[in-house]
Amino acid sequence: MNSLRRITNRMNMNDATITPEKGNDWVRVQIPRTQVLEFLKAGLICTSDMRCLGCDSKNCLWKLVLKASAYRMGRS
Repeated sequence: MNSLRRITNRMNMNDATITPEKGNDWVRVQIPRTQVLEFLKAGLICTSDMRCLGCDSKNCLWKLVLKASAYRMGRS
């Protein structure tokens, strides 16, 4: 979570203007699964914001969502 705080502290999101390429609103990135778990735990992202590009990623994300849900319900 510290890395996210460092990034957001350096950015002023109100000043950021993002113009996507025509017809392309998606960004392809690789994020470590530990970081995805932290984002899910904090409620910063949800699965409806993402598209899995393969079965392995989908299975991994499914497991991370279960872990994050358990954490948010106080069962971790």
